[in-house]
Amino acid sequence: MGEVLHIWTLTIKEYPKIIVVDYDEWSRGAVVAMLRLLICNPSSFQNADPAWEHVEANWDIDILVSNVQMEGMGGFELLIRVKHEFPGL
Repeated sequence: MGEVLHIWTLTIKEYPKIIVVDYDEWSRGAVVAMLRLLICNPSSFQNADPAWEHVEANWDIDILVSNVQMEGMGGFELLIRVKHEFPGL
């Protein structure tokens, strides 16, 4: 018996709002490319400072993917700051 192919469809309102933060361009690009294959449109940042500015301006995010060790603010500090300022996220 043949396999059944299930196609996952979303309306634009259901796309998760994802932020990818990584100083390494190749790693960041690979994660962004994978997410785009999954029909997502993530915002990406080279370090945590502009990512934090984006979160402050557009606090409506669903997923934060971040490198842990970066120049300036690191991934853990970014996560702690987001959870402190926006506990509902």
